[in-house]
Amino acid sequence: MQVSAILSTFGIEWDFHDCYRSEFHRSSDIMGPFDAKAVLGRSGLGAKVSLTNRYGLIPKLQGAIKANHPVLLLLKSPLTAQMHWVSIWGFDEKGFYLYDTQSDQQDVPIGNVYWLDEQLQKAVYRVTFLIEVGAGT
Repeated sequence: MQVSAILSTFGIEWDFHDCYRSEFHRSSDIMGPFDAKAVLGRSGLGAKVSLTNRYGLIPKLQGAIKANHPVLLLLKSPLTAQMHWVSIWGFDEKGFYLYDTQSDQQDVPIGNVYWLDEQLQKAVYRVTFLIEVGAGT
């Protein structure tokens, strides 16, 4: 679960069972954007939830990362086509470094996988949620 990864990166100890709204959500590993925002807020990290589409995605991500705010993004897995959360930690001129539990490990300096801008845009299904960690309330 990406919220746990964010909390642990910031050195915040948190019982991951407290991250879910119900036993059903916990057993299914389902967390909505406002549930994630609530957990991040209770832990002392602010978070701002917004909607984005594939066309506005890249500038929003770059702005958040430049402000030192990792991002949680809901997207389609290229392997399973299921919606899931990834965390984005950095970028360069061609793409982004992210941590994706549904991707194989690559040799990258940040996270576990590197996606080109086009790959990330393709994985966004019409409109998606973006959570900027450490921003807003």
